Formats: sequence, structure tokens, C-alpha cells
Amino acid sequence: MEVPRPTPEQLANLIPALRVAKILGVSKQRVGELADSHPSFPDPICALPDNRGTALYWLPDVEDFAATRNRRPGNPTFRRRPDGEPAPGTTA
Repeated sequence: MEVPRPTPEQLANLIPALRVAKILGVSKQRVGELADSHPSFPDPICALPDNRGTALYWLPDVEDFAATRNRRPGNPTFRRRPDGEPAPGTTA
């Protein structure tokens, strides 16, 4: 049985974690953390057989995640004072 080949448009929608990072405005390492910890983060479509486990994501899924993600920039530990109260100018 012959497997159908993807169209150029479909191939253009497969993106690596580095591009996901650029879309989300985070590091590539943070993409891995989000993939492990965020329940609505999109699953990778496939992984390349390159011995590095390069995951490929579906661009429309990543764009949907980016549009609905409630991003709060900065390290959460710096949004609080030592006494546990929110730092001035934050709502953490």
C-alpha cells in the first residue's frame, strides 16, 4: 500500500520546536517545559529520526495555543516579596 505524500502546504505547516519558541516568545527549553506541563499545549505531529528527538508541531495548533495562552512574563519567584506578598506593580 502506497502512503500518500503530503502537499507542500501541509509540509509548510510542520514546524520544529525552535520555530514554536519564536512564535511563543520563549526559549526552546521553555517549549519542552510547556509540552511537559501545560495540558493544552499541542502534541507534536511526529519526531524526526535524527537521534535528537526533534519534534515537529502543526503550525495552526501552535498559533491557536499562542492566541489562548495567558502569558505572564518574568520569573514567578521575582513577582513576590520575601514575605510572600506580591511585589509592587505586580498582581501575582
